[in-house]
Amino acid sequence: MAQVDTGTRGLEAPRARRPGHSRLWLVAQLVSPFIFAAFIVLAVWGGNRPELSQADDVFRHVMVCVTVALAYLAVQAFAVVLQPVGSDVRPLLDVLTSLAPALVIAFAMERWLSGYLQLDFYQLGVLWVASLAVLLDLVCFTLFAMKVNRLAPDVVVTS
Repeated sequence: MAQVDTGTRGLEAPRARRPGHSRLWLVAQLVSPFIFAAFIVLAVWGGNRPELSQADDVFRHVMVCVTVALAYLAVQAFAVVLQPVGSDVRPLLDVLTSLAPALVIAFAMERWLSGYLQLDFYQLGVLWVASLAVLLDLVCFTLFAMKVNRLAPDVVVTS
């Protein structure tokens, strides 16, 4: 029998992943927004008002805040990149769980603007950095995930 060239040369089936690999990123994606929201709650309402009299103290506290925000963004970015192509549930779960820190920030800002919550410079900085991280997650990563899912029918995988 003659072989027919279907023009799919170079397209190979994806390698099989370890069974827990996808679940690990799903758990990290679902849990990291709640950990980040807990960090924001601790910084704003947890009584952590550091004495910022020396430059070393200021730098240390700013670095902790930025490191937590970057770790949150890194986990969210890897989870979006490693999600299965064509999944309808993962972007929805990502948006819904990413709303947890956004709601904490919105509530803190509303309390501060209405005068019920007094925030110092450190706490306002935490809210500022957290707001940027959450906006990047909700806007950029969600758009990327939806763009990948929209292009999913164009992907052809042969086995």
